[in-house]
Amino acid sequence: MNTLSLPQHLMPLLMHIEPLLVPAQLYQLGDEVNVTINNEQLIKIKTATKECSLAFNFIAAENGDLQPTYQVRDQWLAPFDELEVLRDKVATDSSLILCGYPTTDGCFDLWHHQGQARATYCHHSGASEAQRAMLLVALALDYPIDDALVLARAHARSYQDHNCRAQGELVWPTTAKVFPRAVVSHDSELEQFGCHSNDNALAPFASLDRTKLGLYPVVDSVNWVERVLQLGVTTTQLRIKTAINLGRTTNSASGCGGSCVPSSSLYQ
Repeated sequence: MNTLSLPQHLMPLLMHIEPLLVPAQLYQLGDEVNVTINNEQLIKIKTATKECSLAFNFIAAENGDLQPTYQVRDQWLAPFDELEVLRDKVATDSSLILCGYPTTDGCFDLWHHQGQARATYCHHSGASEAQRAMLLVALALDYPIDDALVLARAHARSYQDHNCRAQGELVWPTTAKVFPRAVVSHDSELEQFGCHSNDNALAPFASLDRTKLGLYPVVDSVNWVERVLQLGVTTTQLRIKTAINLGRTTNSASGCGGSCVPSSSLYQ
């Protein structure tokens, strides 16, 4: 069993953590997590593969020799360093995690990965307590820090959106729009992140016409090929795992008794 141990001053997070653990156990999203309270200053997490500690807005001078595995900074009072400066700090300090760094149009989350700073971006940060709770739950379920931070931001935004619309209790995020976007080359937010790409901008994907997308069925018999083509499907795949005479099957499927769509395509 995994354990998540909270300092007493973070006990209010339990009201957010417990509703997240119920569906996690129901849908087997990880090993069962036992939540306890400790008399220390650090959050402690133990799973089958790791042990780590974590602190929010950690100040070393106030905590003596304590040094958490992750120092999460998620409170921003001006003045604070420029994003480019903080990016360099994260790149050299594997314990430093920055959540919700505010910019004019949104916020960034930054963390360390193999000597570099990784980041995600979104237009609003969401609810801070919900973000903290999901981060701890995901880590206690043995998610990598990258995934835990993405889930935490998505949950924070979902939680805030649902509260604004008075839609009741919300658990894990399920809508794509609440997830943050990874900051990568050619991203419009790249310059704010303190990076300047010399690469040529990539053209966006072509727009999708749903009326032309159609259905691409994968079937396991010639009879099913005939049936789906008669229903108006123009492209299908015949997938048979047992040994057959492919030449005979192709001829039969292409002919379909003379009743198939002339412009149809069959892939084996």
